[in-house]
Amino acid sequence: MLRSRLCWGPVERPIAEISDMPLYEYKCDKCGVTFEKRQKVGASAPPCPTIDEGSEQPCSGEVSKQITNSTFVLKGGGWYKDGY
Repeated sequence: MLRSRLCWGPVERPIAEISDMPLYEYKCDKCGVTFEKRQKVGASAPPCPTIDEGSEQPCSGEVSKQITNSTFVLKGGGWYKDGY
């Protein structure tokens, strides 16, 4: 029995590409900073990553999930650019 072999080694990819978790964008209502976080779908919103200048304590603002553009692209015949 003849088995095929791969002629190349494993492909090195950054961890961000390997992860199956979605990337969410959040915005702090107090300081206005926008940041991204890769986490599970049902996970709660993370705390704001900034530090208050005067008190050197973490920002205590409410963080809300932002709606951003998708990177999903349909290619080939029969698809409309804005129809998905």
